[in-house]
Amino acid sequence: MNKTNFSFIIAFIACITLCSCGNTSKNSTQLETPESPKKVLNDFIDATETKTETVSDLIDGFSFDMSEKQYQVHLSKLKKLKGDHVNLDIDGVSYYAYYSKPSFFDNKIYELNIQLFYKGSIQNHVTKGDFNSIAAYFKSVYGSDSLNYMYTEKPISDYPTHHWRRGNLYFKLYMVLIGDDLNSIALEYRNGPAYRSVVKGIQKKDQERRDKREKEIMAAGAVNVSNSSYDASVSQVVDYLKKNLKEPKSYEGIEWSKVKEETDGYSVYHKYRAKNSFGGYVIEAQIFYLDFGGNVVRVQNVE
Repeated sequence: MNKTNFSFIIAFIACITLCSCGNTSKNSTQLETPESPKKVLNDFIDATETKTETVSDLIDGFSFDMSEKQYQVHLSKLKKLKGDHVNLDIDGVSYYAYYSKPSFFDNKIYELNIQLFYKGSIQNHVTKGDFNSIAAYFKSVYGSDSLNYMYTEKPISDYPTHHWRRGNLYFKLYMVLIGDDLNSIALEYRNGPAYRSVVKGIQKKDQERRDKREKEIMAAGAVNVSNSSYDASVSQVVDYLKKNLKEPKSYEGIEWSKVKEETDGYSVYHKYRAKNSFGGYVIEAQIFYLDFGGNVVRVQNVE
């Protein structure tokens, strides 16, 4: 597989990771409700975030307790295969595995993602049969019908997907069907409590940014930065250009985007025509960043 195809696969998997699906087996706690599938699955996953961190061991010697350095050392000891692949044995079967860089919180792994592309040799692409065998194996590991080992049997998305939870652990197994020679099987591990801490940290930073923005607005005495209803121009940007161009009278506006509010002010895209230092007309395309006081604080050229 060439690098272009491999990069495409990883990008595609990252996109699929954002999709959620879930349901239930006949004997497990009922998850089929009139609620949206996304909410059902989110509630299923959320239950791991308040559990005591009792589960740490993952697969192939990896664990949630590993620091970034320990992870790198352990990964370097695995059997190297072609490209960035390493060997991963699941239920006695060898697979070509690619480990995405884990996510860390307090220097410990809280998310680990693995993709399997080949079985045994690079000539044998993973199949639905391989996926079903791996799913059966993890049923034996995590169970399928108890309150502690919950398994969602019926996928809601177009891709075969299974979800388990055990205490603080959420584990997802799914297959990405791209083509006969581009299929992959993905394993995703998440430590619920650590993930919640990360989300809370992000929410706290977002709130701090909002608070900062409100203070800046009050301190700057916010002015109206908006598009003209006549020609979509932004007066503060026009004034800035006329003060800074080599020949202000040569300025001609061509195109404006809608003004976008940022965390620390506003931004707007503008294409215009004006004379340069040599007296010739040139067309510039730029993004102008303004503070809440309507002052242009940065200009970014757009190619």
